[in-house]
Amino acid sequence: MKRLFCLNFTNYILLKKQINNAASSFSVCDTLFCGCLLTDDPKDAVPSRLFDRINLIKFEGKEYFSITDFDTYLKTIYGDYMQLPPVEDRVSHHLYKAFIVQ
Repeated sequence: MKRLFCLNFTNYILLKKQINNAASSFSVCDTLFCGCLLTDDPKDAVPSRLFDRINLIKFEGKEYFSITDFDTYLKTIYGDYMQLPPVEDRVSHHLYKAFIVQ
């Protein structure tokens, strides 16, 4: 079991390095769009200009850096993100189930 875990962990680290190297080979300034490298969904590509301006926002008592135009980002990725989906569409899209054992 230990060998299997270590093998998969090593592959994960290698994959992470390869993805990081691929992402680092491009500058946000040199492209019109940027997004997640691990998806083929075109809606995950957002205008690069959204990352030009960053500001500090408060969230649940802590401060975090955020893009200034987060509304455009969220609309690009999720559409009307302020509207709840119909009840029948409120399902998990994950490939696994998670449980809390108390």
